[in-house]
Amino acid sequence: MTHDNLNELISQLKLNHPDIITKAIQDLIHIDSNSTSENDVKLTQVTIQELKETYDVYQSTRDIKKACIFGSARSKPDHPNYIMTDEIARRLIDIDFMTITGAGPGIMEAGNKGAGRDHSFGLNIILPFEQEANKYILNDPKLIDYKYFYTRKLAFIKESHASICFPGGFGTHDEGFEVLTLIQTGRCAPRPVIMMSHPDSDYWERWEKYIKDQLLDRHYISPEDMDIFQLTKSVDECIHMIDSFYKNYHSIRYIGKTGIIRINHKLEPELLKELSKEFSDIACNGDFTQGDAEMCPEDSHHYTDKYRLVFPFNKVNYGRLYKLIEKINQ
Repeated sequence: MTHDNLNELISQLKLNHPDIITKAIQDLIHIDSNSTSENDVKLTQVTIQELKETYDVYQSTRDIKKACIFGSARSKPDHPNYIMTDEIARRLIDIDFMTITGAGPGIMEAGNKGAGRDHSFGLNIILPFEQEANKYILNDPKLIDYKYFYTRKLAFIKESHASICFPGGFGTHDEGFEVLTLIQTGRCAPRPVIMMSHPDSDYWERWEKYIKDQLLDRHYISPEDMDIFQLTKSVDECIHMIDSFYKNYHSIRYIGKTGIIRINHKLEPELLKELSKEFSDIACNGDFTQGDAEMCPEDSHHYTDKYRLVFPFNKVNYGRLYKLIEKINQ
């Protein structure tokens, strides 16, 4: 297909984003023309297919907040972590949150059970030795089967607003460190990341000690990175952490070197001055300003009813945003 033929086809289709689609098709043609392996083309096609299915399933609930629940597939229904997961998923409904799990057994099953079919999603991974989705999400239209872990992990993060990790194995840590890394590097918006366990467990306390002793004390992470996650053994506290995080803070966007925080209510002038002073380290010694959506033309078509808090962000210390959000939510 020539460049002119492709442009003619795109114009006939009347697409919403013709330039992006044209580039995507050109890239697909390039992969097919330059790769010596059919697997390269198959991998690309399956990736696109899985993303398409993800977008289709979540499209109608994009305005509803969701919490991911991770944890061991080996936790039995009588285990205290399973019981707590069930309760948390039920309680998330009370604060207008839906639940996303990996659709398998154990903690995943408890999350789907507690939330119920109307309020939960399942992102199942297709494995060589199993795994079928649990009975609480099986055959539900909000269940998606994934071949690749990376597209599944993308869906977990992209479509959620909070992450809750119960004790688990490699998979739980993979998913937990994924969200921590993406927040630390600015590739994911700040959100509650809660390490949860039953009251008699020291699982996350020992994990946190490792993080402090081996990562923080050796300067592999920054002190503010410790604010990205929280530990709790209380269902009430977990729900409060999630609900209070979005008390005034709504969402954030980075445009160039500018941080744009969308908020539900305007801040008092005195608080605005406090922010400029207390967070001058990440605001590049600039001031915080606020206004309606029109003050940021590039962002004005998103969440038009939300106010904007704008500052010159250094785009380095993303962990500091947690203290900033805490202050905004006062």
